[in-house]
Amino acid sequence: MKEIENLLKEAMGQNRRTLSEYESSRLLMAYGIPTAKGALGRDWDEVKKAAAKIGYPVVLKVCSPEVSHKTESGLVAVGLRNEADLEAAFKRIGEASPVKDADCLVQEMVKG
Repeated sequence: MKEIENLLKEAMGQNRRTLSEYESSRLLMAYGIPTAKGALGRDWDEVKKAAAKIGYPVVLKVCSPEVSHKTESGLVAVGLRNEADLEAAFKRIGEASPVKDADCLVQEMVKG
């Protein structure tokens, strides 16, 4: 449970009242609740490597505690089938994001 404690201390130390989606997933996993596979990337190279490791198709989202309504803001791309789709989404989301240089969350595409 040290991971949970560290996660919450970090957020509180930054005076935040919310966790990012990635942080929330880590919290759930620490309690044994399964979540979609995912990884953070700050730049194109990291995002591309994360998608290759997870395997296509993937979802790409801005990941920042400062952005809560990602879908409504056009900051989510689903069903990305290959690197070309991913790159186009990465560029579009980067331009649309109100938080410049925010992390991006790459997740496996889960249907259901």
